[in-house]
Amino acid sequence: MTIAPVTPTLEFLSRGEVMVAPPRVIGTTPAGERRIVDILGGSFDGPALRGEVLAGGADWQLVQPGGAGQLHARYTCARTTARCCTSRTPACATVRRTSSRR
Repeated sequence: MTIAPVTPTLEFLSRGEVMVAPPRVIGTTPAGERRIVDILGGSFDGPALRGEVLAGGADWQLVQPGGAGQLHARYTCARTTARCCTSRTPACATVRRTSSRR
């Protein structure tokens, strides 16, 4: 029996805007600078999902000297259907480093 591979597809769900606090620099390690960026709130809107991003989440970051960053955001969303959902979003990005500790 031969099983044909399935071609994955993408579907646009929503676009979000999130307000964040200034980064809190935790300290420098051999792996890079550790920071936490608190999520203050926000919203998302699209054909499949609508609602608000609740305050209380954060983005934990590890920023290497060249600016490459590993990000791990965790936050809660309240959908317009009155159901809440939590989200964990790992990412890699170029991150602007802070010049002083907060």
